[in-house]
Amino acid sequence: MKTMNQFFPGILLLGLMILSGCQKEGESGEDGEAKTGGGSGLIHSRTADGSGDAVRICIPVKSAYIERTEHRGGALSDTDFLSPDMVLEGVSSSSSAECDLFVSGTRWMPKLVGMAGKDRPAATVADLSGAALSSLLVASMDGYLPSSMSQKVSAGKTFQEVMEKLSQSVIVDAGFGWLPRWPDGDVPDGATTAMVAMTVDFAVREFGSLAPEENRLNVQIPWHLRDALAMWSRTMLKASPSIFSGSPPSGFEKCVALALEAEGESWVEPSRLRAVARDLYDHREELDLESKCFLAMADARLKRRENSPVVALKDEESRILLAEIEKQESPTEFNPSTLGSRARAEAVRLYAVSVRRQGMSEAGREEIERLLEPVLDGSLNLNAQENLWILLAARGAIGIESPAVLTERLTPSIEPESSPNDVTLAWLGHPASELRGLLSEPMGPGVESEWMVRITHSEPVGSAK
Repeated sequence: MKTMNQFFPGILLLGLMILSGCQKEGESGEDGEAKTGGGSGLIHSRTADGSGDAVRICIPVKSAYIERTEHRGGALSDTDFLSPDMVLEGVSSSSSAECDLFVSGTRWMPKLVGMAGKDRPAATVADLSGAALSSLLVASMDGYLPSSMSQKVSAGKTFQEVMEKLSQSVIVDAGFGWLPRWPDGDVPDGATTAMVAMTVDFAVREFGSLAPEENRLNVQIPWHLRDALAMWSRTMLKASPSIFSGSPPSGFEKCVALALEAEGESWVEPSRLRAVARDLYDHREELDLESKCFLAMADARLKRRENSPVVALKDEESRILLAEIEKQESPTEFNPSTLGSRARAEAVRLYAVSVRRQGMSEAGREEIERLLEPVLDGSLNLNAQENLWILLAARGAIGIESPAVLTERLTPSIEPESSPNDVTLAWLGHPASELRGLLSEPMGPGVESEWMVRITHSEPVGSAK
C-alpha cells in the first residue's frame, strides 16, 4: 500500500498544473477581468523503490475571456417610457450579455445599488471601520432592494470581524483609548480614533441595542474597543490640557467627541458639555468645514436630549452656524490631520444639514436632493471613508422622502422581483435578448422615478473593443 508521502509528488504536480491553467492573464478597465480555465497533461508518480505509474487527466477548458460591466440609467418623468433603444443602446440583438434592470420610485436607490456594489480601498484603520459600517448601511436599506439582494447576514458578519480586528489595534499604553492610523501600528492617531468612534456610535445607535426593533442587526461591539473609545471621547472634553502627554486635542477631535457625548447618557457633566460647545462656537473661525458640521450635529443632539436638554447655543446662533456651513467652500486638498477630503467634507455637510433640519420643508428637501446628486454621481472612485459619509447623507435624504410604490403600476410580461416596500422593481440575470423582449412594448411607471441597468459582457480575450 502506498503512503501519502509516496503520492505527494504527483498530487503536488497536479495542483501546480491546475493553478497554472487557471492563472489570470490580464485585466480590462476598472470593471474588467480576464479569466481562463485549465488544461490536460501526463502526471507521473514514483514510489520509493523506483516503480511508478502515470495517468493523463483532462480538465475542461473555457477560453480566456474578458468580463466587463457597464452601468447606465437616468430619471423618468410621469410620461416617460423605457424602451430597448434607451436601455440597451449599443448592445446588439445577438449579444449574450447578462443584464440587471432596476426601476425605482426613489430617485437615489439605483445609484446606490451601483455604488454599493463596488469595494472601496480600505487600507487604514479609519477606512476599515468605514467600509464595515457602509455594508451595514446598505443592508439597512435593503427594503428598497429585491429580497435576493439582501446583505444583512453577510454585512453583520463582516462588521463583527472588523470590530474584533480594531479591538486588537487599541494602543493599550496610550492612556485614553487611542487607535493607530494603520493596522498593527503603535503611534496613536487622533483623527483615526475620532472617525472609528463615530463609526461605532452610529452602528450601536442604528443597528445595536439602542436601535428600533425593526433596524436591529444584533451589532455587538467588543467591550475593550467600546470602553476605550468611550474613554477617548470623554477625555477629549476634559477642562485641563495638562492630562495630555502630547498636544491638547484639536478642534476637530473636540467637535467629534462633543457630538458623541451630546446624545443619550454621558458621564460628562452637562455644564462641561455646554462650556465646550460655547468655546468651540466662539472660536469657530479656527474650525474647518467638517469640524463645524460636527459642532452643528452636537448642538442639535444636545437640545434633543430626553432627560436633560443642554442649550449651549441660542437659536439665532444655531442658524448662523448652519448658514456658515452651507456657504463655506469645500476644501480642495486632502487634510492629513483630519483624514478629510473634498468628497468627505461635502458628504459630511449634507449629513449635518439633514440632522439639523429635522422636519424640513419641501423646499428644504429639494435642496438636500440637489446638493446630494452631484456627490452621488461623482462617487465612483472614492475611498471607504468618503463612501461612508455619502451613504449616510443619502440615507438621510431617502428617509425624508415619500417614494412612489411601483408594484401596481407596472404589469410587464416578465415578472420582476420587488423590494419589501414595493418601491423598487428589478429584473435580475436576464440575457439581453430577454430584456429586449420585455421592453418591446414601451414600459412606463406613470410617476417620477429612476431607472438603472447593469450589463455584464463576457468576451474572448483579444476581441473586446
